[in-house]
Amino acid sequence: MSKILKFNVKNAKYALPDVAGSYETAEIKPLGGAANLSLERQFSEQEIYEDGQITYVVPSDKGQNGTLGLVTLHDDYEIAMGRKMEVEGGIADVEQIGSVPHAIYFETSGLNESKQRITIKNWLLNVTSAAPSESYEQDTENINPQNYSMALNILGVNLMDSTGSAEYIDENGNTRRVTRLTSTPTDTNYATFQDTVPTPKVKVEA
Repeated sequence: MSKILKFNVKNAKYALPDVAGSYETAEIKPLGGAANLSLERQFSEQEIYEDGQITYVVPSDKGQNGTLGLVTLHDDYEIAMGRKMEVEGGIADVEQIGSVPHAIYFETSGLNESKQRITIKNWLLNVTSAAPSESYEQDTENINPQNYSMALNILGVNLMDSTGSAEYIDENGNTRRVTRLTSTPTDTNYATFQDTVPTPKVKVEA
């Protein structure tokens, strides 16, 4: 794995699963104009004491939380999330009565070890989002566009075996959760990575 300097965020998109939870025929739709993105692992450790000493440290990894900042936000996305509705005479903000799992795609820029600029493609898996906050500023010498800030809860999906037909189980009987998939120009299927929501599968060693 090479070392890459990452920066910038762009090309935010989303996809909805079908009623069976499959993304096989999902349409990839634009989400809005990205301004910033922050991601944070929800990880903690519990120390277990015996005889006055720490004898076990039990990890707890609950996925990732994030915040997506947008300059523009598509009404179609908000309608799909159940927060807006087309009504007579316009679009209404409505009470959200449920969360809609979906996948979010975005790209970052990067410099590889050869100092070449590259695009890094990413999918966030099994995401729910909260109603975005909005902020507006009075125009002064410059136009200040509206900005949206949207909280993300990234639950992830279970890693599958190399065939994609069964969940991967490690040598200790554990399944593994995948919250994010990333592809760089040296990876297989990089050119089409953004076209469908990928299923995370273990790599077959040559």
